Amino acid sequence: MPDPHTTPVACFTEPLLRHRQHGRAAMTALALALAAAPALATCPINGKPGQFEVVPESRGAEVRDTATGLIWRRCSEGQSWDGTSCVGTFSRMTYDEAMAHAEGQPDGRLPSLKELQTLVNRDCTNLAIDTDTFPNTPGTWYWTRTPYAGSSADAWIVGFSEGGFADYYYQNFRGAVRLVRTGR
Repeated sequence: MPDPHTTPVACFTEPLLRHRQHGRAAMTALALALAAAPALATCPINGKPGQFEVVPESRGAEVRDTATGLIWRRCSEGQSWDGTSCVGTFSRMTYDEAMAHAEGQPDGRLPSLKELQTLVNRDCTNLAIDTDTFPNTPGTWYWTRTPYAGSSADAWIVGFSEGGFADYYYQNFRGAVRLVRTGR
């Protein structure tokens, strides 16, 4: 079985290139349906053993990826860490809102496409992320700070539902946000 942390994430941009309006409507409908409730993940292996370690000074709200050194917030923006899980409703933001929100955080930024893809767990179905480490992650699309080179109106997003695919999309799409910071 391929290693989910070193295998490139598949892109399915070709259908959107040909049928941009149909792709947009389908993607919006899928995102709304999946975000209605947190998706239940079926993971035979919920992350690599030892991949994430809790950052003690965060009281459990952040984890360090031992492979990359990146420190991730365990909850999506809008949710909060209650000591055992992520609670509350995640926030939906446009690309510009997500960038502005991240810039206003003292210890957080939007991840690059490559960074966000390191969280994809291809061994999972329904929700391709380690749900022990990132509990109550909604099955929706997450913004990256990576703009799409083919159009200044688009940016890259990663969908953790159905396998963690990456795609580019209009910057006015309202996606979820998970912040990251460089480890110290």
